Amino acid sequence: MSAGLSGTEVRNILASRTSQLDIDLVPMQMRALRTIWSSDNVTSHHIVTTLKRDKAQVARLVNELCARNLVYREPNPKDNRSKILKLTDEGNRIFQQLEDIEEVVFDEMVQGIDEEDLQTFFRVADQLSENMRQMK
Repeated sequence: MSAGLSGTEVRNILASRTSQLDIDLVPMQMRALRTIWSSDNVTSHHIVTTLKRDKAQVARLVNELCARNLVYREPNPKDNRSKILKLTDEGNRIFQQLEDIEEVVFDEMVQGIDEEDLQTFFRVADQLSENMRQMK
């Protein structure tokens, strides 16, 4: 059974496109930026649960993003023990470039595919994901 294009192939294409723009981020850093961008009040714990990584990995990841001036920490008004993570202006700029690249790659991937077929694909893929979650 093969669906054709694998997640690895998509990641490789995205990595190639991002390197052409001198965006030097690994996929996990890109996923962390997306997680921080997509929600308010994101903490390291939220990234641990969303990306399914351990606390030490996420701590290193966040420290790297902060050192590169892509993310900053601010006090969490609801919990003094944790920090809220936010994208810096540079982080937002890089994230927007990543979004633009992903949109172009997606448009190229679905070229020649009927909209109805795409909707069926996404519906089936969502159901497969849900079935896999229930198997755990």
